[in-house]
Amino acid sequence: MKSIMIKTVNESKWLHSDDISEFINGKIRERIENIKIYQDFDHLDRNLTILRKLNRDYTSFYFSNKRKTGVHKLDTFFRLTDATLNLYENSTNEYILRVKYNFRLNAFYSPRSNSLVMFGPLLYRPAMSTEIFQEPYLLHSVIGHELFHSLFVNDSPILIDLYGHRRECIEKHYEHTCSTFGMGYCWSGNFTITEDGPDIEGLRVVYDSFVKLHTPEKMSEIVNDLGTTFEQAFFYFVSSYWCEDHDQTSFDENEHSPGNIRVNGVMSLMPEFSRAFGCKANDPMFTEEQKCNVFGEHS
Repeated sequence: MKSIMIKTVNESKWLHSDDISEFINGKIRERIENIKIYQDFDHLDRNLTILRKLNRDYTSFYFSNKRKTGVHKLDTFFRLTDATLNLYENSTNEYILRVKYNFRLNAFYSPRSNSLVMFGPLLYRPAMSTEIFQEPYLLHSVIGHELFHSLFVNDSPILIDLYGHRRECIEKHYEHTCSTFGMGYCWSGNFTITEDGPDIEGLRVVYDSFVKLHTPEKMSEIVNDLGTTFEQAFFYFVSSYWCEDHDQTSFDENEHSPGNIRVNGVMSLMPEFSRAFGCKANDPMFTEEQKCNVFGEHS
């Protein structure tokens, strides 16, 4: 993924305009190349007996759950949710407690050491993989986001300022996304640029890798049981991490955009999404051209 990032940065025409921009280009690529990646696997993560028991308990509760709404997709969602809650509530296992603690804090980028740390539970979460895809694209999107934090970080405000109108494009787009999709109080824009930027650039890199692995025929193939194309399933899958009950009535500001804004903000910048779902010109998610690219050939 780092090599794809470096290639994307090097395709940015604005980083080849003169000697100074070439120097900046080299420094950005050097920073990406030198990112160190760590993980916290320990005896808990390597204990297959524990992992297999957790899997048996989870699977058993899922299939024994009789909760039904009559809608297949809702039944699946509710049974998965109930099975997860049951696992958390009825286990005193140290591993489960740690998974619960790290459910959101799955990985982080450290600017001081230029390093990415991934927690073991991130790699084991059932939501991070699916039988539909051979590659764990949800995991890839998390890693891509954290890697791009090397280029969108409060510790390097001068670098972010260099993005100029590209940065302004992102900020205005997320302000507009708030006004279109916000549920109550929404704070996206200038305040969230260091998270919105990695969301955008990270998913674009992951989508590019997805496209290169599959033919156009495969992309338009209908996925059994879902009733979506293979490409549509990709967008649903990488968005699923942000499914949650929204309470934007509270003023809980942080550097992240609200979950639904993170999803719609990125997807509404991707013409690939519009084509995959047949969005029309008046649809709020529609776009027919690449927008707000900081890096790459469209930047």
